[in-house]
Formats: sequence, structure tokens, C-alpha cells
Amino acid sequence: MDGRRVIVGDGEADGEDRWADALEQSTVRGLVIGRSLLYPEDDDVAGAVGRVVPLMQGVSR
Repeated sequence: MDGRRVIVGDGEADGEDRWADALEQSTVRGLVIGRSLLYPEDDDVAGAVGRVVPLMQGVSR
């Protein structure tokens, strides 16, 4: 196995915490945008994106 992983969002409230933990791994390069951001539980797309953008800062490109 080459170390690649996919973390699938499941709509849980702790999803952003799981993304933050994953983004700390040296092999992670970013997120794939899906329903968790496009259709958040609170219907606040701008808020969801606003919470994810800081998670991406510092991720190796």
C-alpha cells in the first residue's frame, strides 16, 4: 500500500475535527469538497466554508 487514505465525511458534528486531524498528516494534501460543505446541517454554506479554510492553511502543496 502506498499510504494513501480517503476520509469520508458522514455528516457527524465532529467531522471538522476529523478533517483537522487528517490534515496534520504529512501525506495529506487537501480536501475534496462534498455534501458536508455544500449542504451543511445548519444550512450555512458560507459558515461551513469559513470553518474549513483555516484548516487548509499550512497544508503542504
